[in-house]
Amino acid sequence: MSNMAILRPLPISAVAAALGTGAANLLTPDPKEVWTATNGAGVYYIDLDMGAAVSVDTLFAGHLTPGTGLQLHSATGMGTGRVVVGNVGALVAIPARPLHGFLKLAAPVVSRYWSVGIVAIANPSVGIIALGTAFQPTFNREWGGGRFLIDTGAKEELLGGGYAIGEGAIKIGFRWTFGDLTDTDLDALYALAADRGETKPIVVAEDPDATAGLNERLHYGLFGRLEPYERETANRTRWGLSMTEWT
Repeated sequence: MSNMAILRPLPISAVAAALGTGAANLLTPDPKEVWTATNGAGVYYIDLDMGAAVSVDTLFAGHLTPGTGLQLHSATGMGTGRVVVGNVGALVAIPARPLHGFLKLAAPVVSRYWSVGIVAIANPSVGIIALGTAFQPTFNREWGGGRFLIDTGAKEELLGGGYAIGEGAIKIGFRWTFGDLTDTDLDALYALAADRGETKPIVVAEDPDATAGLNERLHYGLFGRLEPYERETANRTRWGLSMTEWT
């Protein structure tokens, strides 16, 4: 088990894909705006220009087609000089859950150009591509946090005993507390939260290890209400946070 990770997706200046349609959709935060392949099975490359050299140790690919595998390449240009820096095997679908891929490198790699290889047995689709350096605290989150469910639909009990139902989406949220943030951790997390606020997306991995149940531990969405942190002693701060998935 590894310490919880929070990824702030870095801005992407340009995206291109030789095969498929909707590559520009990957520049938006909405996971329902997708890139879709058009040429059967194979390896598809989504090429990214970050606008400047950036440090990357984490890849998140969200709302994927089941069976998809992932490759992360640094590159010398858009679609040129690709060098594999990590890969993820075929992903298994979880009923009633979006399928996500997550790759955490052993050490950061610096490059302006990146390429994400989508390996699929059929025409894949991808809703989110996020790259960056993940925040991981020195000490993991406290016990006691957990997931919660939000149903955006509405129901009204009828006089006859039934219900009038307006179906919505069922979303997952996650609430946790960091109880032992060092001053360095606090500065990094505060900068991340100040950059994202409550309206810019984040990726939360409850435990980023590539073990059974990883898909359920991955969440793409927005911070909940950002409550004040609590300074306890020198070099020790407590901060309770939450987030809700974007579905």
